Amino acid sequence: MKVTFSWLKDHLKTSANIEKIVSTLNNVGLEVESVGTTDKNNFFLVAKIIKAEKHPNADKLKLCDVDIGSGKILKVVCGASNARDGLLTVYAGPGAIIPKNQLKIKVTNIRGVDSYGMLCSESELGLSVESEGITELDSKKFKVGNSYFKNNSEPAIDISITPNRSDCLGVRGIARDLSTAGLGKLIDLEEIKLKTNIKNPFKVIIDSNSGCSSFTHCYIKGIKNIESPKWLKNKLISIGMNPISAVVDITNYIMLDLNRPLHAYDADKIDTKVIVRASKKGEKFLALDNNTYILEDGACLITNEKEILGLGGVIGGESSSISLDTKNIFLESALFDPVKISKIAKKLGINSDAKFRFERGVDPNIMEYGLKLAAKIINKLCGGKISNITISGESNFKNKKIKFNSNQFEKIIGSKIPST
Repeated sequence: MKVTFSWLKDHLKTSANIEKIVSTLNNVGLEVESVGTTDKNNFFLVAKIIKAEKHPNADKLKLCDVDIGSGKILKVVCGASNARDGLLTVYAGPGAIIPKNQLKIKVTNIRGVDSYGMLCSESELGLSVESEGITELDSKKFKVGNSYFKNNSEPAIDISITPNRSDCLGVRGIARDLSTAGLGKLIDLEEIKLKTNIKNPFKVIIDSNSGCSSFTHCYIKGIKNIESPKWLKNKLISIGMNPISAVVDITNYIMLDLNRPLHAYDADKIDTKVIVRASKKGEKFLALDNNTYILEDGACLITNEKEILGLGGVIGGESSSISLDTKNIFLESALFDPVKISKIAKKLGINSDAKFRFERGVDPNIMEYGLKLAAKIINKLCGGKISNITISGESNFKNKKIKFNSNQFEKIIGSKIPST
């Protein structure tokens, strides 16, 4: 779990510096593995194509001589139609991890020619959803050999969260621990009042053996999905996550901020009758990672009567995915069985951020709040009209009280603590 000092201060009023924060985290059992930036500077450089010619063994590929400012010309195989002599672009060297698909670059033999890196498009760099050809840079603004990404990010604190501390898989949970340790005051969550002026057209049916106990949802009509504003992009980039679009980025932000995974569906791609049920052996599902998974019995599925929309608590489906063209969304905040989540994700080899949290347990009391907060931010950034909030399944969650014997504590530990 990565968190920045400034993000912590969204939830914690404190005068402590980052060194004191790190020390206190270690003292309360939240082991800090490292403190550093998620800077990409070392691997993404401004480069110039000296010569681009046809690949000797492939009609649609080009073999480029690339200057990265090191004094040595590198051979890079490129399939972009705009790769040409004199073009200033972005080079990813061996060791770079491409933001779009997390591909790690290495020296690769492509049709009999070694390629020492990759020339990148804006889409591959995570700068746009779609792009044609490799990035074209202005020679007046960029210099060959310089890092393409500016290092504006603050240090990220990387904390090792043990399975029993799922409450600290969100920034607020970490802030709560620091506050309890005397390092500041936990800031109260804002009260959210939504202006709900349309009816929720969606009906959710939860089968008894589905592995989902509660499903909170709303409908937002007439949005304009956009590129996220700078503050939101910076939040995600600071902890190593790539911005995608406002709607997707908002759901990721709330997952990281409050440990509340959410999922947004393109409402125009699905029917208004949503069924949450257990999978049947042999069913196939095309996920957001573009992989098709063959399911076993018992996985929790979010479905319409005709198709699978998502693997509950693990990963969404490609058929209902959000794009910049999305106009209406169906927003979900649900509770899933941790054991079922863990078993199916392990069988399928999926390790998503949502799965990581659901299998460890999430706070049911933040389910509705997280949905409301997401709807509020989406409405602010993308516009649209918000429907009423609907809760299908369990809705009355009681806080558990743990009995603590202070006398026994003193007997074992040797220190006396006051009873309150």
